[in-house]
Amino acid sequence: MIVPGILVLVIGLVMCATIKTLTQFYIFYGVFMGSGITCIGIISYSAILAHWFQKKRGLASGIAVSGMGLGTFLFVPVSQFFIDTVGWRTTFMITAVLVLFIVLPLNGLFLKHKPEEIDQQVDGLDSGSIHISSDAEPDGTINSPNDSFQHVIRSFSFWSLMAFPFLVVIGIYITLVHNVQFMVDQGISKMTAAWIFAMVGIISSVFRIFWGVAVRQMGPRKNIYIGYALRLSRGWIAYST
Repeated sequence: MIVPGILVLVIGLVMCATIKTLTQFYIFYGVFMGSGITCIGIISYSAILAHWFQKKRGLASGIAVSGMGLGTFLFVPVSQFFIDTVGWRTTFMITAVLVLFIVLPLNGLFLKHKPEEIDQQVDGLDSGSIHISSDAEPDGTINSPNDSFQHVIRSFSFWSLMAFPFLVVIGIYITLVHNVQFMVDQGISKMTAAWIFAMVGIISSVFRIFWGVAVRQMGPRKNIYIGYALRLSRGWIAYST
């Protein structure tokens, strides 16, 4: 999914450079770019990380998702610079070129789905250990994929775990996309606003790694409770102010 997703994303970026109507914006940005970004999102890479890491999977996941914050820190100011210099249409084309010549080769040539492909062992397993599949429990017990899926999809815990992040993300991103424009409306320059927004990215990178380490110390359940409590607190503080 990852390599085709990158190509779809590149096509979407190129098409966005030609937008002239609101309908085109919905299709080119919302459908094409949205589909491409999803294919190269954390879901796809989490499936790969599960093959590579057993003992330190939380830390590995934290490092992996920290790239999202680092990308925000680097590319928000860079994008704003190009928009101010050459316009938003050319900036879309520049981004498409960067994705095509950086992201595509990195994933197409160097990404390996399993450590066995380069004669490596799964993290946390001895060389003589039996390989634990991604369907295994932490104690090494392997469940039937069909039975496991059927059991999970019917559980209240699964739907709760899906519903809460869904609602939280809606609340965050509906406002997040307006942050830079809000600061500009308050008299802050576009580049300064971009840098302020970028700082959110670098701070999130640090804490993504932190929670990746903490998940092994406290367990995933406590991590989730603390994370959701912080999200709710942030929303309440923002509402109060």
